[in-house]
Amino acid sequence: DTLILTAGAGETGEIRKGFGLLCDALRGCGRSPVFKEEASAGRIRLVLFGGGPAPRGLPLPVQHLGRVDSREQLARIYAASDVFLVTSIEDNLPNTMLESLCCGTPVIGFNIGGMPDGVTPGENGWLVDEISASAYGRELLAFCLDKSRRQFDRAALAKSAAERFSLKQQST
Repeated sequence: DTLILTAGAGETGEIRKGFGLLCDALRGCGRSPVFKEEASAGRIRLVLFGGGPAPRGLPLPVQHLGRVDSREQLARIYAASDVFLVTSIEDNLPNTMLESLCCGTPVIGFNIGGMPDGVTPGENGWLVDEISASAYGRELLAFCLDKSRRQFDRAALAKSAAERFSLKQQST
């Protein structure tokens, strides 16, 4: 019954990965009484992986896993998540987006770089056009509060992503 939001990168402190925007977006979500109530009850949680310190002052429980180098462990993290949060503000084609989609987990990310090549809004995630914490927060809050936005055939999502981004497909 817990909604698991996941985010991660090699180094969470790297500015182009946008973790400051993510933290600000989550703080904005915390101004919603429903989000605040659900998070306080532990029904919305953030799982974070990557080098760097755990964020403080967020309105929801945070489980910081630190750096994760095992592909198998990363796959389990993605698969256990309800959504993967990509907040990169500069990225050609984020590996974390591809990994998440291939594990059947939808993505919310900014409409930059290669994100639109991987994310089809409403089919396997959502794209945020404005690079701001408030715009990202609105999309994230809609995901958290509207259960219909979380209805995905995760096996079909994973199969589609694996076919679209296979090594053979990428080399042609």
